[in-house]
Amino acid sequence: MKRVFVLTLIISLVFLSLPAGGENWFFDGELELYFEYHPAVSIPRGSLLFVHGLGGSTFSWRKTAPYLADAGYEVYAVDLPGFGKSPGADGLDLSRAGYARMLWGFWKEKSPPEPWYFIGHSMGGGVVVQMASMGKGEVEGLILVAPALQGQGGGFWANIFRWRPARKLGGWFMEKFFLNEERVEEILNSAYGREPTPEELSAYYEPLARPGALEFLFKMTADNRKARVEDPEIVREKTFFIWGEEDEWVPPPKDQKELEQFLSYELRTIPGGGHLVMETHWEETLGLILGFLGGAHNDPH
Repeated sequence: MKRVFVLTLIISLVFLSLPAGGENWFFDGELELYFEYHPAVSIPRGSLLFVHGLGGSTFSWRKTAPYLADAGYEVYAVDLPGFGKSPGADGLDLSRAGYARMLWGFWKEKSPPEPWYFIGHSMGGGVVVQMASMGKGEVEGLILVAPALQGQGGGFWANIFRWRPARKLGGWFMEKFFLNEERVEEILNSAYGREPTPEELSAYYEPLARPGALEFLFKMTADNRKARVEDPEIVREKTFFIWGEEDEWVPPPKDQKELEQFLSYELRTIPGGGHLVMETHWEETLGLILGFLGGAHNDPH
């Protein structure tokens, strides 16, 4: 009995010493989804799901997610299949609608406290809009950071990449003749609006350099073409847009007609911010998110 007590005490002390947030995996058939979880430090005020953009990962939200847990929200951030630590699988549907269905399966299994808010950057913005459309009123609000809202995929190459040998050949060619740290650094220079740090370069380059990673980018293009996903005609959920004023990748809309599918929205821009504004201007981004969430809680609707 004494040994059992001592072992139990040691295990308890180990778990108490672990950080609040953690690395986790969700499995469903071929799906292997890496996610990070930051529990609310108090009685939960709601739950947040963070979805990164093209080439991104949970790394994209490393500066904002922990603070939102401190503010009283259950926080989940995921690596979409084929990105970050989540492997791709040839049997998965990597279209925006396919990603949305996968994430709903994950979200319903976790069943975190309501209300639910989905936060997406760039391509991830299109994914969470699809999720809201599928949710039929279950989502309280959307926060879209420089969202890529137009349908993806199309044309000759998308049809070619529906053929797996073509994807494998294309991935091999890109890995051998195109992908290197210098090229990724050039891309990040444009996205950040400054030179990336060694940590940032590593976080974006290493997942792309994983064998087979580029093949799944081609599969995503083909799957979006095959799915022929149409943007929802009307988005009824309260929506908050955040854009960097200097974003050259997905520039802020010049005309309100570009956002006419959203019935209730607010748009805020951050001076000097580029496409990865939630990383370079994370404090301003965090303040805007907290402001929206506070206003949403006070809205009697």
